[in-house]
Amino acid sequence: MATPLRLGILGSCVSRDMAELHRECTVAFYVARQSLISAASPPTEVPETVDLPSAFQRRMVVADLRSEALDLLEDHAPDLDVLVIDLVDERLGVVPLAEGAFATDSQELKESGVKDLLRPVSDDVELGTPEHFRRWKDAARAVLARLEAAGLRDRSVVLRVPFASRTRDGVSVPPYMQRSAAEWDDAFRPYYAFLRELGLPVVELPPELALGDADHRWGLSPYHFVPEAYAWLLAELRRVVGLDEPSEDGDWVDQQYIRVPLSLPVAGIRNPATAGTVRLPLHLRADVTRWRLRVTNLDERTGRLAPGRVEISGMWVGRASSPGAFDAAPSRRMGRRRLPGGKRGLVTPWFDDPIGDGDWMVSLGWSADPGRRTVVTLADAYRGPDPSTADRPEATGLTASRYVPLSWAVEVETCDAVPVVVAWGDERCLSAATAAELGDSALSRLAREMRAVPVHSVFPGTGLALWADYQSQWEHFAVATPATEVFHVMGMRDVIAGASLERLRELFTDTLPRLENSFGPHVNAVLLDTPPPSPAGLSEVVTAYNDWLLTTFAGPVYRLQDDAFTKVRDALVAEDPITSGTPLSRGSTS
Repeated sequence: MATPLRLGILGSCVSRDMAELHRECTVAFYVARQSLISAASPPTEVPETVDLPSAFQRRMVVADLRSEALDLLEDHAPDLDVLVIDLVDERLGVVPLAEGAFATDSQELKESGVKDLLRPVSDDVELGTPEHFRRWKDAARAVLARLEAAGLRDRSVVLRVPFASRTRDGVSVPPYMQRSAAEWDDAFRPYYAFLRELGLPVVELPPELALGDADHRWGLSPYHFVPEAYAWLLAELRRVVGLDEPSEDGDWVDQQYIRVPLSLPVAGIRNPATAGTVRLPLHLRADVTRWRLRVTNLDERTGRLAPGRVEISGMWVGRASSPGAFDAAPSRRMGRRRLPGGKRGLVTPWFDDPIGDGDWMVSLGWSADPGRRTVVTLADAYRGPDPSTADRPEATGLTASRYVPLSWAVEVETCDAVPVVVAWGDERCLSAATAAELGDSALSRLAREMRAVPVHSVFPGTGLALWADYQSQWEHFAVATPATEVFHVMGMRDVIAGASLERLRELFTDTLPRLENSFGPHVNAVLLDTPPPSPAGLSEVVTAYNDWLLTTFAGPVYRLQDDAFTKVRDALVAEDPITSGTPLSRGSTS
C-alpha cells in the first residue's frame, strides 16, 4: 500500500473528494469558498449569527470573512506532506469591502443573509475580468510569500481540472452560472499560467478524464468527477512531490476502480415475480480496499430501462457458510431505497471493509410495482419470493438460481498491482455446475490462484452473434487499466444455431479488437468445446474452427476442460512449424 499522506487543502471540493476517496489520505485542514483575494486581504467583521443548516457551511463563511486561510496553513505547515491548491472556488468572484477587505461571493454567503449585512464599496468582481485578475495576481504573490515563510513552497502542488461538459455515458453536464465548460476553462487559463510563472508545479487532469459523475454524492456538476479522475490526480500529485512508492517490479502503484458484474443480461425472458430476496455470493480474492454495489433495471442487450418503480427494502452483508446461508446474522449496510430513474440506477455508499479473504454474501430484499416487469439476468445467486427473509442467517425458502431480477455489479477499489483477469463470451465462461456459476467458474478459480479480481463479461442467450455489433457492453464493462489476462471464449450456441465456419471466423475477428480496446492487449483465444454426438454435423464445424484458430491466432490458445483453462500452446514464434497459415494480427478485423 502507498505511504499515507497528510494533506492541507486550500481549494474546493475537487481536492477534498480526491482525498476522501482514498484511505491513504488524511486531511489536516480544508479551506473552501475562500478566494486567494479574500485570503490575502484584511479580515472583516463577522455577524453574531450566521444562519446556515450545515456546520461546515458556517465555518467556511466565518473563515472567509476572517481571512483565516494563510494563518491555518502556517499553523499546520510542520505536519503536512503536501499542500494542495486548486482554483475552482475562484469561480465565485469577490465582494469589495471597506479598508481593502474582500469576501468571497459564495452561495453560502448569500443564503446566510450575511451578504445583505455587508457594505460593498463597489460592484462584485467576477472571475476573468481585468480587475479580478489584477487583484488575484497580487494575492497569489502574497500567498506564495507566506508559503515560503512557512517552508511549504516545495510541498505545494496546484491541481488544474477542466470543467466537465459530459458524463462517461455521453450525457451533457448542465452549464454552471450560465457559462459552458469551455468558457470556464478559458477564464481560468491565465490564472493557472500565472501560478506556473511563480514556479508552483501544476498537475493538470487529462481532458479524457474530465467526466462528470451522475452518481456523485453531491449530484451532477461540471466539477464533480468520476472516481478515475480523482485517482489519477492523487497518483500524479504523489509523483510530483516524490512520495509515490515503487512496487516489486518497479512500476508505480496507483489506485484503480473495477466494476465486476454479478449478473449478466439474458435475452427474451420476462420476470413473473414482483418481490423477493436475492443473495449474491462474492468470491473475490484480492486486495480490495473499498467496494460499493450498483443496481439497475436496465436491459444491457437493448440499452433500455424496464418501466415501473423498484424498491430495495435493505441490504445485508455477511460471511457465507452453507449454500445461500450466512454463518451468523448479517450486518445491515443500507436501508430502504428506491431505484432512481435514468440508466445510472442505485449506487450504494463506499464500504471500507474488504470483501476478499473469505466467502461473503450480499442479501437484498426487493419489490416492484404490480404488473410491471423487471430485467432478468443470469447470476450466481440464491433467490426467494419473500423480501422479509433478506436479513435472516438461514437459507430457508431460498433456492440456487440462474435467473434473478435486476442487473447487479460490485465496484471494487484496489491498487494496480492487483491482477485483473477477464473472460468474454457465453456461458462456458461461467461453469457447467447447476449453481454458483460465477464463483465456481474457470475464471474465478484462476483468479483465486492469482489473488486477482475476476471480471465475467458473459452475454448468453444466442451466443456471440447477438453481441458482435452491440456497442454499449464494451464500454459498460471496460476496465480502466489493462487486464493481466483476457480470455476470448466462443460458445457452442453459435454452432448449434447454425453458424457456419465463415461466420465463426467473422465473429472472432470482429470481437478481438474490441476486447483489446476494452480490456487490454493480453488476449488468450479459447477453443470451442467438442460437441456431443448430436445434432449431426456440428463436430466438423467445431474441428474446422479450432484448426483455423490454432493456425492463424498469434497469441496463446487455451481449452476449457473440467471448468478450468488449460493451455494448448503459448504464443507462436517465427520458427514454429504450426504457422503454415496466415497469422491473425492483433487488432485485425479480417
